[in-house]
Amino acid sequence: MRPSIESALKRAAELTRRNEGVQAVAIAEAAISRATDDEHAEIRQ
Repeated sequence: MRPSIESALKRAAELTRRNEGVQAVAIAEAAISRATDDEHAEIRQ
């Protein structure tokens, strides 16, 4: 997985833990939309 995608997903997870769900979803959606098919499989794990 590209570092930028991984970093965005980690940031979204951090925001989720801080109860900032709207911002977390926005970041995660942006990262997932840029991910390749191979990265999608890795994200699903």
